[in-house]
Amino acid sequence: MWLFSSRKAQRTAPARRPSAYRPRLEALEDRCLLNAGFLDPTFGTAGAGLVTTAIASINNSGGQGLGQRALIQSDGKVLAIGGSTVRYNADGSLDSSFGSVGIANYSGNGGALQSDGKILLASISGSGGFSLTRLNSNGSLDTSFGNQGVVTTSFSASTAATQIVVQPNGKIVLAGGGGVKSGKSYGAFELARYNPNGSLDTSFGRQGEVTTFFGQFQVSTQALLLQANGELIVAGDTDISAPQEWLLARYNANGGLDTSFGNKGTVTIVSASGAIGSAWVDGAVLYPNAGTPNDGKIAVVGSNAALSSGPVLVRFNTNGSLDTTFGSNGFVPMAIGPFEVAFDSSGRFVVAGVGDVSLERLNPDGTPDTTFGSGGVVTTGLPGTHGDGLVIYPTTGTDTADFGKIAVVGAVGEERGRGGVFDGVFDGFMVARFLPSAPPSAPNFVVSGPASATAGGPFSVTVTATDPNGNVLTNYAGTVDFADLASLDPQAALPANYTFTAGDQGVHTFTVTFYKATDQALFVADTATPTMNGREMGLQVNPGQVARLIFVASPTSVTSGSGFYLYAEALDAYGNLTSFSDTVHFSSSDPNATLPSDETYPGNNRNLGSFILRTKGAQTTTMTDVNDPSLFSTITIQVT
Repeated sequence: MWLFSSRKAQRTAPARRPSAYRPRLEALEDRCLLNAGFLDPTFGTAGAGLVTTAIASINNSGGQGLGQRALIQSDGKVLAIGGSTVRYNADGSLDSSFGSVGIANYSGNGGALQSDGKILLASISGSGGFSLTRLNSNGSLDTSFGNQGVVTTSFSASTAATQIVVQPNGKIVLAGGGGVKSGKSYGAFELARYNPNGSLDTSFGRQGEVTTFFGQFQVSTQALLLQANGELIVAGDTDISAPQEWLLARYNANGGLDTSFGNKGTVTIVSASGAIGSAWVDGAVLYPNAGTPNDGKIAVVGSNAALSSGPVLVRFNTNGSLDTTFGSNGFVPMAIGPFEVAFDSSGRFVVAGVGDVSLERLNPDGTPDTTFGSGGVVTTGLPGTHGDGLVIYPTTGTDTADFGKIAVVGAVGEERGRGGVFDGVFDGFMVARFLPSAPPSAPNFVVSGPASATAGGPFSVTVTATDPNGNVLTNYAGTVDFADLASLDPQAALPANYTFTAGDQGVHTFTVTFYKATDQALFVADTATPTMNGREMGLQVNPGQVARLIFVASPTSVTSGSGFYLYAEALDAYGNLTSFSDTVHFSSSDPNATLPSDETYPGNNRNLGSFILRTKGAQTTTMTDVNDPSLFSTITIQVT
């Protein structure tokens, strides 16, 4: 078996925020009944339904983020686009024919597939404008496109391309939000259209570019929609240091504002409270032309205090007005904090949520689809995960086995900072795949283990084979295999494959050891029938006792007589940050040094105090635990 080593686009200035609304949801049962919305046991190892790729493999430079967009190829392969571009086979394994063992080191805030299988990536250029990259289907740069595979476009204000669509004629449209112009915030929707070869389409806007200015604040673009008549709709919002507003604009095919939409081409919905975070757009989708009264209407997910105190799904008429026939005066409340929305083949809304990777499915009229999960909502129950990209497998192509399934791309392994609070730092990509409808009932496993464990400390997990009604299968004699989120902890010690014996009576206890302090999961499946599976989600692995102290981010040289600061970390035996509160003493090889007095260790990465070295040459500085002198750290600094 292969290991699992494998909000949305980052804003121009601050990173995309997670939703402030994080309701407590019922997690998936350990007894894994295969209901609609359950993780797909045919994706990944040991029936897990998800795979991860280590962050060490990902280029996360430039604030590109992790796993921001998901695309499905006609053969069922999944593209995860973010800090790098990763392709997975239909079963969740990394596609070794793509890039380097499945990973192409090209980043994007947004992505799209061309009809010929080439891949387009939208991002930010080094000069603060749009960057458009085209990859061949094998993950290499398409050097026939633009300048050796890359096109950059500058605007009068700094901006980043976060949205992309490909028109039927092969032309490519990028959209992004304006940032700063001449040192001041410049709130605008920025668009550019390119010919198939990467040159700007001068028939669009002014020489291929369009700017719609809203005010001196920053603006985020969260959706770019292409209508059947060639018109374009952009949905976004103002950023944190601005009036809190939803913003929509519709453009004619030539790039001019469609004055029949809203107020001369734009729609603004101002938050009633004005509080930061009270008006966020998190995704939008366009109703297809299907011969219904809703053709061409626009659905938006997000939050806006002018409509509701919590997350909402809102529908707009084709002229930009609220559709008061939908829900309560145009909106319906949602149970999850959203980050994207899509339609399935039955016209139902599928909404993906941040935090623990959750999904909500609503009927076309906005009511919860109670056949999906619990009351229309599913959550993986895995803390430390963050969803960013949502895609539904199309009902066309060669991968007929996965039609209608739901894939979510995001990040996994969010680290816990001070006080155990998640800090927004993730360890890797994650792709999770969900079932759209309930398969036949099947036997499964109940996986029972502790809620928490200590890094390096073995703990017991009991696996019980049950029938669909939860009765123990005392005659179960199959073989099980195990998987975890291996990209988080490659050293984890999982049980070897095991064949149940008659003496087990359907129940067996195993030993597991994790070494990295993070939130983990354990998956178990029958090797012959992976649909018989079980999982233990949200196991918190805590760091062990302090084993060593290290100085971090220390200067290599200082000027004699000049003050400087030092910082340190306390680590357990496996390199995890851990708590430490003993008194520490400082000493130096420099007899003329000025050092801080003995003090209680202030915490990891906290200022230890002011240091001054005066004797020129290489000088050492040491921090020692007063209670346990075997705990110390020494650095050498050149004094000039």
